[in-house]
Amino acid sequence: MVYFHDIPDEVIDNLIEEGITFNVAGGLMLEHPLTLPFVEAVVGATDTVMGLSKALTEKLIWEAQQQ
Repeated sequence: MVYFHDIPDEVIDNLIEEGITFNVAGGLMLEHPLTLPFVEAVVGATDTVMGLSKALTEKLIWEAQQQ
């Protein structure tokens, strides 16, 4: 979960014009230079926000190999 400060309309317009909002889940890239300054807090690891948790994936692969 990601909490954002208010994002100005100008920044939103720039993101839409750039087209990035049409290529990412949720419409925003956490690490994008236009959105990053407005990130207030991230609950959990950054990779879990972007997709699948790297740590969890490694753990599950390791467990599967032990069987």
